[in-house]
Amino acid sequence: MSLRNILSYGQPEQLNAPFVDLGAPVTDEGMAAAQGIINNYQQGGQGGLTSLLGSFGNGSTGLLGLGQLGLGAIGTIGGLVNSRNMLGLARDQFKQARDVTNTNLTNQIQSYNTALADRARTRAAMEGRDMESANKYVEENKLRR
Repeated sequence: MSLRNILSYGQPEQLNAPFVDLGAPVTDEGMAAAQGIINNYQQGGQGGLTSLLGSFGNGSTGLLGLGQLGLGAIGTIGGLVNSRNMLGLARDQFKQARDVTNTNLTNQIQSYNTALADRARTRAAMEGRDMESANKYVEENKLRR
């Protein structure tokens, strides 16, 4: 597709259909101006809309480039704040999980020691031994933290 076809795309004579005329037909002067803009851009030239908005291939910083830089910085700061908040939430979740685990372990140890003492005292009573031997066995075998 030629430049003339691109610039006149949508014109009724280009589409071969009865559409509303979107503008005047492309003239030779318009073609020359468009070709000059394209040549200037391809050669890395500055000026006009290109210098105002910034072009990305040649390192210029126009309004668009600075705007994108600013938006990128805002996005980065937002990401850092979000990451910091997520880290705080992860720490809180870890502390809660640790507290639950420690409570569970303490309860399990207490339950085990109670069951051990009950068995030792029952066994001592059934065998006719004194409770001192049962208490000694419990002290030697109970779980500690």
